[in-house]
Amino acid sequence: MKNKIKEIFNSLPADYSKHTVRDLSVLTASIFAETYAWTFAELFSIKFSSNFWAVNGSLVNFYRSEGEHNNLDKVLGEKVISNDLSFTQKMADKLIADTDWLNNFIKEKNNVELFLNNKDELINRYRIFFACHQAVYWSGDYASKVSESKETKAKVKVLQKAYQYNEMVVPSMEKYFRDLGINNYLYDELGSKEKFAERYIGIFFINKRRELLNKEEMQELENLIESRQQVSKNIKELKGIIVSKGQYVGKVKLIKDLNKLDQVVKGDVLVTFMTRPQFNPVLKNVGAIITDDGGALCHAAILAREFNIPTVVGTKIATKVLKDGDMVEVDANNGLVKILK
Repeated sequence: MKNKIKEIFNSLPADYSKHTVRDLSVLTASIFAETYAWTFAELFSIKFSSNFWAVNGSLVNFYRSEGEHNNLDKVLGEKVISNDLSFTQKMADKLIADTDWLNNFIKEKNNVELFLNNKDELINRYRIFFACHQAVYWSGDYASKVSESKETKAKVKVLQKAYQYNEMVVPSMEKYFRDLGINNYLYDELGSKEKFAERYIGIFFINKRRELLNKEEMQELENLIESRQQVSKNIKELKGIIVSKGQYVGKVKLIKDLNKLDQVVKGDVLVTFMTRPQFNPVLKNVGAIITDDGGALCHAAILAREFNIPTVVGTKIATKVLKDGDMVEVDANNGLVKILK
């Protein structure tokens, strides 16, 4: 087992790292893994040599090459900047159309039999949706950072509107899969008579070849990847991306599990991997937001600007460094977070 995992690990580029943590099912992870394996190449001629989805029950850790992901941002972002508004509008319209199609599907195919009779179409459309969802987000994020022109700002607004339109698709699909009792299946297991409870499984793609890892193999590979990125215990200041200016001093509430959102109280400094629509009921009451992931178009950024909450996203290590009860100063005017005690 260890030789297999070490062989996989040794094949990975040095910049391979955890990209995000999401509350996703096995089924969704198995579909999105193929988006990175070949759909980006099919739609945008952008290749990823490998991608790894570690399903830990109800949470999924997603790993990829940072350089390859930065290339996706740049290629699509430069296309948005260099082409006229119609190019951007076409991207946005495609995402909106896919959103409408998926929402209609889950309303109309509301039982297992109807789903299974139409699953191939759904899986393909969901895979493409995710590619367009990522393209809209990351191209807009890149464009907003490298160009201040009026034309680019207008394009970013179009992308942001489309991204907000589709933000409930993944949560809605996850609920749909759970309601049908198919959330713990890989997409190619659908229709089998085998029953799956909560699963711990690694889905690893390299050069379009899929490897399925058991719990021990998955955790071994995660440990090897994360051993490259040890975080110092002496860090007193974090840097991130400014998305909503302001300053705030308060206590950290670290949320890694959506089931603990009810622990967030008014005035807390919310620290998490990345906010999602499920966070909406508590966001307007927090004093500040700090996230590992995200950029100018992310969910946290949009809500923070709406509610005027000082917010720093994209710190990469906030959830590893900050603990419940830490007193911090969030200086969102300069993208800094200082640990006071």
